[in-house]
Amino acid sequence: MQALNAALKAVDAELQAQSTGASTRRCKVDYYEWLKQVGEYQIYRIWVSDDLKLREDAEVTLKAPLQTLTATVISVEDAQCFSARLPQKLTQDVYNISWNFNSGFILRALGEALANAASGNSKILKSLCAGLGDNLDLAIDDDSDFVEELNTAQQQAILLAEKKQLSLVWGPPGTGKTHTLAHAIYRAYLRDDTVLVLSTSNVAIDQVLLYLDKHIYADEQRYIVRLGYTDNEVCHRYIQERPEFTGFSIIFSTLATAVLKGDQLRGAGIDLVVVDEASMVSMPYALVAASLAQRNIIFSGDFRQLPPISHVDGSVMGENIFDYLDVPSAIDAGQVVPYMAMLDTQYRMSPAISEVVSDLFYNGLLKCGRTAGDEGSLEFIDVNKASGYADSYYSVEYRSYYNPISLGIIKSNLKDWATGGSRLLFISPYRAQQNLISYSFIDEKLNSASSLTVHRAQGAEADVVVFDLTTHAKSSKFELAKMFTSSSTPNLVNVAMSRAIKKLVIIGNQHSIREMAATSSFWKQFYSKIESHFSTKNLNLFLDSLENFSLTFGEEKSALAVDIEGRHNYLEAMAQSKAEKKVYVSTFQIPLTQGVTGRTVNSTKFPDFLIWGEQIVLKSIRGDLSFSQRMAAEVLKKISVGHLVDTAEPDRRNTHVLSCGRCGSNKDLVYDNTRYCCVLRCSNCGERTFITDAVANDLKAVLQIRCPDCSSDMKARKKRGARSFSFFGCTNYPKCHGLVDFRDFVTDYVNG
Repeated sequence: MQALNAALKAVDAELQAQSTGASTRRCKVDYYEWLKQVGEYQIYRIWVSDDLKLREDAEVTLKAPLQTLTATVISVEDAQCFSARLPQKLTQDVYNISWNFNSGFILRALGEALANAASGNSKILKSLCAGLGDNLDLAIDDDSDFVEELNTAQQQAILLAEKKQLSLVWGPPGTGKTHTLAHAIYRAYLRDDTVLVLSTSNVAIDQVLLYLDKHIYADEQRYIVRLGYTDNEVCHRYIQERPEFTGFSIIFSTLATAVLKGDQLRGAGIDLVVVDEASMVSMPYALVAASLAQRNIIFSGDFRQLPPISHVDGSVMGENIFDYLDVPSAIDAGQVVPYMAMLDTQYRMSPAISEVVSDLFYNGLLKCGRTAGDEGSLEFIDVNKASGYADSYYSVEYRSYYNPISLGIIKSNLKDWATGGSRLLFISPYRAQQNLISYSFIDEKLNSASSLTVHRAQGAEADVVVFDLTTHAKSSKFELAKMFTSSSTPNLVNVAMSRAIKKLVIIGNQHSIREMAATSSFWKQFYSKIESHFSTKNLNLFLDSLENFSLTFGEEKSALAVDIEGRHNYLEAMAQSKAEKKVYVSTFQIPLTQGVTGRTVNSTKFPDFLIWGEQIVLKSIRGDLSFSQRMAAEVLKKISVGHLVDTAEPDRRNTHVLSCGRCGSNKDLVYDNTRYCCVLRCSNCGERTFITDAVANDLKAVLQIRCPDCSSDMKARKKRGARSFSFFGCTNYPKCHGLVDFRDFVTDYVNG
């Protein structure tokens, strides 16, 4: 079968494109919070310093000074934030996590599952591989009433699914897709069918299960099983640890788990397979799902939203079931797809937002089911050149884009956007920007606010949605061009805009959008909607509400000035500060100033700002505007100049890194004569470890090491061939050649 062969080749190509070797990863924990207790487990949300690349259901190790716990990942909210279940509450501060990373693990299992499917005798799979030329009608005669009132489109979708061997349910945002699927599953359950419900994530399958739970009697719960893990108390009741699935009527699983447990699932005699979020499911997974169904299968999703992610351009790994069956082209041509039903009435967005989304992304087919009275509001904040931030700033550290002016916009609007119980969702196409705002919300203690990338936002909703285009000028950078000019651009914008319930705010540059509209039909329509449906507000209206900054010296531990044009003379002020770490970045040649690390850059593609302790100062035409956000300040430093200089703030509370991981005792700095380098040795059990970057920074803080020549900050370095750090060098090198040898602080000389 050609489709199966193509899928197998695509999986192999994906394996080649990814780094598939197994390794152990570690990273620093920035922040964590306890969420709730579910069953016997404690649920935590954890933010870390690096890109996680974690998968759901993976195990990670959380490390505290005297406590080590194994946690299970439940959901990955973004690249640097995840929720996990722990066997007990944390009693000490967690400072890092570690996990075994193997990106090829699931892909190899997917390849094996495809090979097993090819050797099977699935009629549905054969029909699908043949392009549905023989999509059979079924003999199901179910004329029973619907349990609850459904609209006409929802009823027709269920009836179509009961008549076709393979059916598609097209569910735009807010149309009750999950609600409709739950009813289809319950009707199948009442017919004594065995149903397998699949989706892309634990959160997605929980949403279907929660709808179904409303109709299941307590004594019927034993016939339903949920595989994997959950942070939902209701869904947790359905998790049962059993090696086989016979005796269950409804089985819930992520697609990844289904791939791993394919042999057991085939033995369960599954009549109906339901695949939710099918637009995000790549064809190899869709083929495996089809091979598990003995009678019929339902694929439900929205091909106007996010497609599957693939590392190989043009691969079927990036193609979903709708693409494979050429559904988008048929809809654009006004054709009827006989095996697909559209849910055409949405109940999430207010009428004003619904009209814009329907016209831009659904050919005007999407109707609004919301009652009159709350029309909603549409607002466009124009980031113009007068602000000084109407540009595109690229983070080398994150390989992504950011713009700090959004911090000021969010700060000045919080009272309006996140009060009275309103939920606020900030969305950006770029991880650097999303991460910056995420930590800003933590600083503001906003439990009702969250920050997601567009790819993580699908399925979410909020009363107020702020969609930040982030990049406000043309650029030759590939990532920027891809965001605004790729074939998936309308899908990305659709996901962001259709999350809103009451208020939709877009942060962008009107001039830049107008330029794109001249060459793009989508951006032409988008710009037309901005002009006709949105109230446009100038950025300066919001900046006026921020405090005007006056430079004063206090107990700040660090200071950073990114002063590209040299419009403000902060260099002299920095030299007078008692801050331990002072960094000045500019396009001008920076003189060697006592205690200041200077970095001269060639590019002007940096935003101007100042971070003074916990104060973030945005330099604009309105003056120096400031507000206090400790964690966001640290992230902004890392995003902007983390590739130029170590910007981590000294924190002597982190000296637990110098504690022994085995027994918790203090570690001493000793010199190993056989390895010709300094190492750490536990004063109690004698365990020895090499000095890492984090340990070197803690040693520097504890021992108060500064450059002996210019009093500037120092960076840990290794001698050629050494496995452990051996000396500190001045961060102003080559202007300053100050050195501090680790051996000046050793307590003992030892042999290996």
